[in-house]
Amino acid sequence: MNDMMFHMVMSKSKRALKGLICALKGLREKDVKSVKLLTPIDYNEALHKFIVMDVRVEMNNAEILDIEVQIGNEHDWIPRSLLYLCRAYDNLEAGEEYENTKPATQVGILDFDLFPEHPEFYAKYLMTNVKNGNVYTPDFALNVLSLKHIDLATEEDKQNGLVYWAQLFKATTWEELRHLSEGNAVFMEVTEKMAKSNAELKQRALLEMHERYLHDYASIKGRADRAEKELRRTKRDLKRMEKEKDQEIEQQAKEIARLQAEIDRLSERKR
Repeated sequence: MNDMMFHMVMSKSKRALKGLICALKGLREKDVKSVKLLTPIDYNEALHKFIVMDVRVEMNNAEILDIEVQIGNEHDWIPRSLLYLCRAYDNLEAGEEYENTKPATQVGILDFDLFPEHPEFYAKYLMTNVKNGNVYTPDFALNVLSLKHIDLATEEDKQNGLVYWAQLFKATTWEELRHLSEGNAVFMEVTEKMAKSNAELKQRALLEMHERYLHDYASIKGRADRAEKELRRTKRDLKRMEKEKDQEIEQQAKEIARLQAEIDRLSERKR
């Protein structure tokens, strides 16, 4: 589930990329005539700054798919996925007519619950009329493959091969990968590409450095989040103390006014 490994394998194996697309779209292999990767990445550059490892593909020169693996829940997937989808749908060349816009689908392969109250293995979302459910367009879609809920896969998911792909993403040992690949030429190629990338010292170093970068980024973000929470708590405490101080001053002012009134009253009586 390393996002760099995912991008490496999909960029090096059109067969694997084609197989994943067929599973996600419910297509037969012969239906996918061509796949073109639109997001090539310089992996050396990826080590030195944050780069989104999404795999954006043009299929049959007629449809755009944006696929990304996300392991940790950063609590921002919904706006992120919408942004990726909008970028994918914004595919007109200058001067082209609107009707030439290619359909776009954003697919999130997530290892966390996006909607815990609505668990689902493979969810598909479209823009719909909130009153009658009428679909605005099928050309602007968001799909979510949950690696947490393989047990909820439907018969259609199984027939499309999505369960095997999910198990492939979840595999943690080479033994598991080899077992899943038995009798499946596409998965065998995925496993071979992963093994080759892992074995090549330079690529392995890149993967390990990227892993460390992700861990460091998560740690820094965690510290920043905690610092922000502490700052908000401090601001609340200061505001509360300020309010209490204002109330105390107000009470003292009232007491002074009362004492002054008492002094004035006594002075009047003496006169």
